[in-house]
Amino acid sequence: LVLIGPAESGEAAAWRDVGSVENSLTLGLLASLLQCATAYVGNDSGVSHLAGALDARGVVVFGPTRPEQWRPLGAGLQVFRNRNSCPPTGDGIALDEIPPEQVVNQLRAFIEPCSRSRGLSAPRLERSRTSESVTECPRDDGGPP
Repeated sequence: LVLIGPAESGEAAAWRDVGSVENSLTLGLLASLLQCATAYVGNDSGVSHLAGALDARGVVVFGPTRPEQWRPLGAGLQVFRNRNSCPPTGDGIALDEIPPEQVVNQLRAFIEPCSRSRGLSAPRLERSRTSESVTECPRDDGGPP
């Protein structure tokens, strides 16, 4: 599932090659998805801070902002900041200078041991004309979502 905001609305078609694209989730549904997600990848944004507060596991990519000051709280998120692709100017580098393969490799290294030991699967978003819900939420304790 790819979540985009107003700044990325022109990129929705390109992201559909990767997965389902959503741009207007309620805060409650977004929180449910983050709690159930096997892995999270995001940039320095409000959604990443929500993911950290909900103990989501994954990677937050930083470009020109300083993770020492702005990183989301929560032990489940790893900060990724590539300083090797070019010499940083100011506080860092642009996000488009970070090779996606490096982010995916860090995510795999961080997530795979946990996923294998818990047998986790991805949540599914279901929609009808009147409601939205998250189903098949993996839980550590076997309890209801």
